[in-house]
Amino acid sequence: MEPLLILGAIALAGFLANAVKQPTVETYEDPPPKDDFHTETQAPAPEPAKPRPLTNPIAPPDPRRLDRIARLFVLETEDEPIPPGGFRAIERRYAMAAEWVRQKVGRQVAYHPDITYLQLPFTSAEIRRTVLSGAASYGRRTTNNKVGSPLYGQRRKPAPEFDESFWPGGLPGLIFDSMENYAIQVGDQMNNPRNPYLAPLDQNWLFIVRGAGGYAAGGSWVPGNRESVGFAICGDSVLTAWLSEGTSERNIAHEVIFIEDTLGRQEWEEGWDQNRIGFTLESRLGYGTPDAQTGSFIHESFHAIFNAVHVTRQDLADAGRSNEWWEDPVNNIMGGSHLDWPNTVIQQVTLGEIDDTGYFV
Repeated sequence: MEPLLILGAIALAGFLANAVKQPTVETYEDPPPKDDFHTETQAPAPEPAKPRPLTNPIAPPDPRRLDRIARLFVLETEDEPIPPGGFRAIERRYAMAAEWVRQKVGRQVAYHPDITYLQLPFTSAEIRRTVLSGAASYGRRTTNNKVGSPLYGQRRKPAPEFDESFWPGGLPGLIFDSMENYAIQVGDQMNNPRNPYLAPLDQNWLFIVRGAGGYAAGGSWVPGNRESVGFAICGDSVLTAWLSEGTSERNIAHEVIFIEDTLGRQEWEEGWDQNRIGFTLESRLGYGTPDAQTGSFIHESFHAIFNAVHVTRQDLADAGRSNEWWEDPVNNIMGGSHLDWPNTVIQQVTLGEIDDTGYFV
């Protein structure tokens, strides 16, 4: 992949309409997007490169630009490698995302053109246990909020297999512990996410992780964080959707996103019934297309890059902008209820509000 302006692919005309229509987990109010992108089926070609375990050197960013960059890491597991043709499929979708951001948002923060492929020393099942046991650790403190469910208001109870955390700090902890241990071992502090000297560079590290299912999270760096970088993490929903174009990989996004059952139980919760999913299959298929999941990737990256966070109706009402829950004045990738919230002032991520200067060439 040649490093062009950010990444020099041109997003298709139908991409924006699909990308911006991401639902909120709380309401699912947006209609499912339709996949306007089509590609010819081609026989996958073998690729000689292979993701490396976290014991080999990781190439640092180009020395021309170390600050205000977003770096993408694709993390495979011991038992599920990226299929032939997968690197090209990932790079193509990453290029589409970067070009959309370049056109619609501006250039102050750049997506670095090189993708780092790494292999975690875990199986995909262990990553899944990390995700679900981490969700259970948090979820046990909450109550069922499914209106009309006989379980409404009752405290949630983790399933026995997820009752104990597989890794302290959940999936982010596992990723950053692995990278920190590697960096210390080989003396490569530029790839140590907990190196305090990285903080002034305003870097954001993005991860797509095999085995992480529908996991999606992100946040910017703030003083006091253990990590010195902002981060965003996506799982199999993004990975398999992207790989389904041009490889033998099956898109399983619809099997791992919005799978709360009809009684409001989550996947990690005791009694969760995978045969009684509340969100329709048709809608989940719509949200699971490669276009929609490219929008999801951008969405999560913006949590890191712009500190965009999810807000509630009450947050909007307190700011005197309750009408914006329903009326989004621009095609904002964060969509409807997902707006910037820096210092209690909601702002849109738009071209007019971000300096159009100095992105990675």
